[in-house]
Amino acid sequence: MATFTYNGRRFDELMILKGFSIPAWATVRLEHNIIPNRNGALVSSRRHMSRMISVPVAFKFRDRKDFNEIMERISSHLLALTAKPLIFDLEPERQFFAKVDERFTVAPGNGVAEGSISFICHDPYKYAVDPVVTNATAIQNRGSAPCHPNFLVQFTASRNEFVITNATTGRTQRVLWNFAAGDVLEIDSAKRRISINGRAQMHAFDFMSQWIELAPGINNLQANHGFMTDFFERWY
Repeated sequence: MATFTYNGRRFDELMILKGFSIPAWATVRLEHNIIPNRNGALVSSRRHMSRMISVPVAFKFRDRKDFNEIMERISSHLLALTAKPLIFDLEPERQFFAKVDERFTVAPGNGVAEGSISFICHDPYKYAVDPVVTNATAIQNRGSAPCHPNFLVQFTASRNEFVITNATTGRTQRVLWNFAAGDVLEIDSAKRRISINGRAQMHAFDFMSQWIELAPGINNLQANHGFMTDFFERWY
């Protein structure tokens, strides 16, 4: 019986009905510019909109009291203030970050209730469940979309800067600091955060440089010190 896991809880009492399929990608919106005296238009931008996932489900119940208890239990775990991981049995190695968009309404029948749960993913990407962790300089991103890496640097000697370049994309990131042996630098590219020895030090970031992304495929990284990388691959 196929179901889903949301916010760390597996909904074994729910069965996804036949015919459901995970949307292949989020809706893409193209912005166009009209050129005077010219047929057609030019695409000026391309945006992936929020992804909607409507899941048809059913569950069994013994009587009205049992139905109400199941509904209360399901509702209490589905209602979250912020987006939470959503994983389907149909694709257990991928996750969405979703919220319930509408009230969960069902039609109780003869011992079986059927309804639909609507999830909205304001972050339209689909992510790997497990992160990639590596100390390699040639890193493969198997996803179809660029992703944001985290870098961890444990200095073994003094440095007055840390510089890392993704030769594949041409982006260079630079952190200016009088590092001593034993210092730990953490770069969170997704949250745009620089931490040194556990404390935020955003002023150490050289704002003339760029936050690094990992493009789909092989990325060749070059740095002036050894580093660890972790990231979640993602798909459109």
